[in-house]
Amino acid sequence: MNELTRRRFLQASAGVAATAMAAPAWSRVLGSNDKIRVAAVGIRSRGGHLWDWARKVPNVEIAALCDVDERVLAQQQKKLVERTGSEAVLEQDMRRIFDRQDIDAVLVATPNHWHALATIWACQAGMDVYCEKPVSHSPFEGRQMVAAARKYERIVQSGLQNRSDTGLRRFMDWQADGHLGKLNHVHTAWFRRRDPIGRVTGPTAIPSEVDYNLFCGPREHGPLMRKNLHYDWHWQSPFGNGELANNGVHIIDESRWMAGLGAPKRVMHIGERLVWNDDSDTPNVCLLVFDYGHIRMVAETRSLPETPGAKGAWKRNGREMGSCLYYDQGVFIGSRGGGAFYDPAGEKVEDFKGDSGGGHMKNFFDAIQSRDRSSLITEIDEGRISTDMCHYGNIAAYVSPRMAYAEVRDLLADTQGGVASLESIRAHMAGYGMDIESRGIACSGWMELDDERKWFVSGHHAATANGLMRDQYREPFVVPEQV
Repeated sequence: MNELTRRRFLQASAGVAATAMAAPAWSRVLGSNDKIRVAAVGIRSRGGHLWDWARKVPNVEIAALCDVDERVLAQQQKKLVERTGSEAVLEQDMRRIFDRQDIDAVLVATPNHWHALATIWACQAGMDVYCEKPVSHSPFEGRQMVAAARKYERIVQSGLQNRSDTGLRRFMDWQADGHLGKLNHVHTAWFRRRDPIGRVTGPTAIPSEVDYNLFCGPREHGPLMRKNLHYDWHWQSPFGNGELANNGVHIIDESRWMAGLGAPKRVMHIGERLVWNDDSDTPNVCLLVFDYGHIRMVAETRSLPETPGAKGAWKRNGREMGSCLYYDQGVFIGSRGGGAFYDPAGEKVEDFKGDSGGGHMKNFFDAIQSRDRSSLITEIDEGRISTDMCHYGNIAAYVSPRMAYAEVRDLLADTQGGVASLESIRAHMAGYGMDIESRGIACSGWMELDDERKWFVSGHHAATANGLMRDQYREPFVVPEQV
């Protein structure tokens, strides 16, 4: 490894020679008072917040900033100087970050299709990683990220900070006392207004300050077929994973954690992209059911205004987002920022005010110092499971035929809260003049999962669905079979 730069090694290996690496090229052992030198990769929006939170943690220095957009680099450098008095190394190509031997940790907030490769390269370079949600773009990628973290003994935190919320953590302690009785079912909801991204009739010009080859990275270097390069990639499946994995993953993850659940045995997806006619191809109406055998989780995401032209989104229990855990003795309703427990009569029993997970970044740096990955609040494999649940939902959606409303209703008859959620979709769409009862709605039916083998073993178009469990890559930006 001393004879080659990290970048040349990665380009030459094409995922094959990398298997010969037994350890990171370098890995500095940090003392408790050492500065942790950090690179932020992908800094336009979320990444800009990440480095700003990180620099407030004692003994953390923002040493490098990386983004494919030169204008974003200049803007973030200016902000860094204003807030810290120091400049950072600037790079457009993340591979130059991984060439460096003075970086201890990387904050990854690129578009989703870059998360896996950035994390794997960082681990191979001996760097610890904080990776934003959703941690991967496909189930295959999540497993490769976990494998890299284990092989190179790296600290890898998932950016699912709701688990760090002090209110939710206090509820976890409270429910552990055993006074709530049996947990019967779980219901999550993320309703947020998202306007359509528009429709183009031909390629959009690439901004001159952007290295579009690096933006595309693992994806085909094709023309830009949307109005906005930035952010709207979330709603195009080659780059993003829709609202389900963009923000719905937060609610699914916190509920799964509070309920003590792992990977589900079966999944059913109901919904599709409705109302908007734009360049998006991800569902904006989604009703998921995850079956664990002993319990089911219903997970809803919807991105349409409550009514045409309304500023707000649809609500459940008066909230646009939240987790509901139904016990014998009542229900917990909450999310980021905490929540409350109510008895069966609807009377509030206990408040759990939270802080929206403000300590999540510090937990990452504490784990870097201790080298104890078990101390991470959302270690990469936990983030992988929750992200995969969103992937399973999206994949099921992509192979779903349209079914008669009555048939879908029958499929939900034995799921607590399922029929009521379907009825709320019917009512919501009626406000847009759409008769779902007559039209029908896309539904996958039950699809059985083998999470260990990352495979659908039965269900409608299972073979087609399995072909979507991993992405196609463009050299040299290939997520390797062997990390």
